[in-house]
Amino acid sequence: MGYLLQRITGEIAENLRKAAVKAGDLDPSDEFAFELEKPKEKAHGDLATNLAMLLTKKARKNPR
Repeated sequence: MGYLLQRITGEIAENLRKAAVKAGDLDPSDEFAFELEKPKEKAHGDLATNLAMLLTKKARKNPR
C-alpha cells in the first residue's frame, strides 16, 4: 500500500471508530483491531472493513 493510501485508510479507520463510539456501539475504552483493506474484487468497491461483523455481537444488531 502506498503512503497516500495508508494515510487515507488510517483516517477512515479513525472516523469509523469515532462513529461507532458516537452510535453507542463501542465504548471509547474498548480496544479491538478491525481491518480496512482493498477488496479482492474491484466490483466490491475501493475499501472493505470487517467492523460491522466485529460490532454485531456487542450491538446486538444485524451487521447490515
